[in-house]
Amino acid sequence: MFRMLECLERDPESIDREDADESLSSDDESSTDKRCNPNKYLLYRPSIYQILTYLSAGIKDLPNNSAMLIYVSGEGLRTSGDCGEEGTAGLYRRGGIATKDGNTSTSNSVEHQCIYAEDILPFTRKPLMVIVDSSNSEAFMSLTSPFGQPLVCLLSPKQLPSNYTDSRVGGLLTLFLRNALVAFCFVCGVSRVEKRMWTQCQSHIEKFFIQITALLQASPEADNSYLVLMEDDFLRIFIQRYLFMCYVLSGHKEFQGDGCCPRCVPPLPQTDVLQNPSLFGLILDLAGMLKVTSTFC
Repeated sequence: MFRMLECLERDPESIDREDADESLSSDDESSTDKRCNPNKYLLYRPSIYQILTYLSAGIKDLPNNSAMLIYVSGEGLRTSGDCGEEGTAGLYRRGGIATKDGNTSTSNSVEHQCIYAEDILPFTRKPLMVIVDSSNSEAFMSLTSPFGQPLVCLLSPKQLPSNYTDSRVGGLLTLFLRNALVAFCFVCGVSRVEKRMWTQCQSHIEKFFIQITALLQASPEADNSYLVLMEDDFLRIFIQRYLFMCYVLSGHKEFQGDGCCPRCVPPLPQTDVLQNPSLFGLILDLAGMLKVTSTFC
């Protein structure tokens, strides 16, 4: 949770640069539209009622031309296939993420202390990004916006190789969204990187971000939700790092099993965005810089 919090705080140096740029700009109305750190609510093991209360407060106070980000990390709760196929309970048959004191095993009934994709539906009245890092993130694959507002869900892999589930590291999706290079080193078994090489690798990843952004913006098949949410610099970074994760894991030898790669809603174009040879080349170049080329297919 605190890793994600750091991602939503602006670098003080960048704020100073923005202030300097504004002082040199003309005195028009646009120059007073200063970018600030977003408002945040941090809830640790909350009840479902606390979650809904804070989501309601956040959506009520959301400024115009803004989007809400919901990040959920927790143990998955799966519901058996014969649970509530009829009536209201049938909406919750995919299970969800256990909240405070929630049951984390497979249940034959709808668990009260659990956040379901259906719980998010009322908040899709505004532009929304949902990030789910959980063993049951697939439960949010069904989430769509009936109100026509932009909605993007970034979901962790369904399963991971056993040697990449270190609880001290946390969720792999969260690690990639926090620091792409740290996550790359983790999945490639790199424990030490010299400062000069680290800087070079960071620059190389920036090239990847620039190219993937251009591809996504130019793709005629890309859902407009991505383009709208990428106008926010925080959300754009999350999408860029998510796509970096997709390329790294799809080429990694140990992540070739079913469900080992992250997923998203709406789906991204395969040919235009997710299977670009030039971007795969950048990943292999990065592996070469760190001498871990053998890790990739």
